Amino acid sequence: MAKPPKGLLKYISEAHQIKQKAVFDLEDLYLTLHNWFLFYGYNRNEVEYRLIETDTYTRVEIRWENMRTPDDPYIKLHIDMGLVITGLDKTEIIKDGVKIKMDKGTVEFRLTAYMEKDADGEWSGNPFMRRVRELYDKYVIRTRLENY
Repeated sequence: MAKPPKGLLKYISEAHQIKQKAVFDLEDLYLTLHNWFLFYGYNRNEVEYRLIETDTYTRVEIRWENMRTPDDPYIKLHIDMGLVITGLDKTEIIKDGVKIKMDKGTVEFRLTAYMEKDADGEWSGNPFMRRVRELYDKYVIRTRLENY
């Protein structure tokens, strides 16, 4: 999907990154993230799921584009998420005296959140409508836009 012109985007968090070595359940992590986006009303589009295996390491790359439309169809909220897991390997831990098979590796999240105004381009068709959009943004829904 082509991104709209820069003037119609408001970045909430651009290229935020979290990286940590961890012991986790990959399937549980995937489902937890999936359910979080569904719970908050996002339509999830899995753009990429790549599993790279060699003799020495395993790497997983996941990229999602998540979008939701709040009450006002003029606005669309986006969260683009990248998840890269390097050094993925199986391990066992003991929890409550029971051995549990888990995954371990370095997990890296990359998140970009932004708001798209006039997503359908209805207010961008001609110079008059672009001016009306500017006035609408500045005087009518300014406080609502600032709350996102």
